[in-house]
Amino acid sequence: MIFLLLFSSYLLFLYSKIVTITAITTTTVSICRENLKWNVKNPIIILGTNISNDDVEYSENDRRYLNTPNSLYLDEQEQILYVSNQNGAAIKQLYLKNLTLKNIITNHKDALMNPEGIFVSKKFQQIYVVEGWPHYRIRMWSTTKQLNIDNSKTVIKLNPFNNHMLSIWVDSKGSIYFVDRDNNRIIKALFNDDGTNKNLTVVAGGHGAGNKPNQLNFPNSMYLDETNQVMYISNMWENTIRKWKLGSNKGEVIIGKSGVEGNSSTLMNCPSSMTLDENNQQLYVVDECNKRIQIFCLKQSSSYPLVGKTIIQFSEDLSISSIALDKTNFNLYVATVTPSTVTKYELETVINNKNQAKLKKKISIKDKKKTKKN
Repeated sequence: MIFLLLFSSYLLFLYSKIVTITAITTTTVSICRENLKWNVKNPIIILGTNISNDDVEYSENDRRYLNTPNSLYLDEQEQILYVSNQNGAAIKQLYLKNLTLKNIITNHKDALMNPEGIFVSKKFQQIYVVEGWPHYRIRMWSTTKQLNIDNSKTVIKLNPFNNHMLSIWVDSKGSIYFVDRDNNRIIKALFNDDGTNKNLTVVAGGHGAGNKPNQLNFPNSMYLDETNQVMYISNMWENTIRKWKLGSNKGEVIIGKSGVEGNSSTLMNCPSSMTLDENNQQLYVVDECNKRIQIFCLKQSSSYPLVGKTIIQFSEDLSISSIALDKTNFNLYVATVTPSTVTKYELETVINNKNQAKLKKKISIKDKKKTKKN
């Protein structure tokens, strides 16, 4: 009898361990969202027009008026999309809830010429704009004042003969990071308490064009993941995305193969704009020469290159300039310069999930009725 009691206790002990192990293993989930699918059949043009040979002259406040949009910035909380309209010499502000459009900064009195990169800092209540030819500078406007030339300030100005600034980022301390494409480097600008420029520091590249770990090769855009203290840099002529830890003197190729162009799931051809979903650690990259947008799970593997998934394939005549992602509803905004449009792609999976939830609810009700009958 004592033997049977001891044996049964031992079996219960083993069972509890098995249950514990099972519970631990079944609760392990991937951080990446692999089931995301966008509605590519019914994209919504929210700015500009794709009508060929459209000779109609629209007013500047008409949503159909757009001329070379080359940079997007999305304020998710306020649901405002900022658009850098290069040849139209304006920064546009589109309220996504009702599609109300405003030209908040224009070229009145030489206030703005050839705007390129744009960044909006809600913390510091400022809008930063990269200007191209002929100024090659970064301008700043306070959002608490009227957005005109009198209230703007040049915070960075470089030599116009050998510098071409593109993508821009402002961190939580107010430091500015920007892509200096023609010098193959990323620069960080520090400022004094009074807002004057303190110094410029090269934080990535700066050793000539090349494919070595300490070099960049025609960088096009960057994304600063301040939480993890890393930068992601699209290295256009190397056909790669590099991961560069802040403070390091070299970067690591995580997407693509150095110097090799291709259109497979692990190769790229002229990567340009990109954005990061920090919560799910998924990087969205415009593969410009392959006319596609790819998504990469940064946590999928510890070995590189990462395997990408094409989420949108475009026609050959489109030229993609910038993308922005709403991380709350996963709406994807895509700017193209040929034709000059900004298009919204909605997440198709959300609709499917809603339908599946309704279906599960109906099934559960039927099951309950069957149970009661039995």
